[in-house]
Amino acid sequence: MADVTGRRVVISHASEIWPEPCGAGRARLCIPLREARREARRRKPILRKVVYDFDLLGQARNAEVAATPLDKLTYVVFDTETTGLLPSEDEIAQIAAVRIVNGRRVETEVFDTLVNPGRRIPPGSTEVHGISDAMVVDAPGIVEVGRRFLNSSKGR
Repeated sequence: MADVTGRRVVISHASEIWPEPCGAGRARLCIPLREARREARRRKPILRKVVYDFDLLGQARNAEVAATPLDKLTYVVFDTETTGLLPSEDEIAQIAAVRIVNGRRVETEVFDTLVNPGRRIPPGSTEVHGISDAMVVDAPGIVEVGRRFLNSSKGR
């Protein structure tokens, strides 16, 4: 934990920090953080068949890249949380991504935002990922978030 600093906390939470006077010659530091997810009882995992798109592996690839160990490549790992498990019916409620260079996470290149899915989040989904309707009510929609995500990756 020696490498945990105030700067790293502020950066990892995509926040800022400033002092505010609170009387009698005292001040406090303000660091606005988005609402923390409440710990919820997790349901048992849903047993379902894992489906892979093996056609992706059959596409023409650059042999040099395919043979390169991951710790020698630059890539982005991203994840989404949704309102359910049916891609044809459900919407994105959060998207997060990190850039990896030579096997290490680039601290300043993290994308993490809630998304207003434009519909209610079922309680069962909230139990899985911890994202509630209240957390996304003021979040931007997927069109805006998608543009921000795309723009954050340009020039890389």
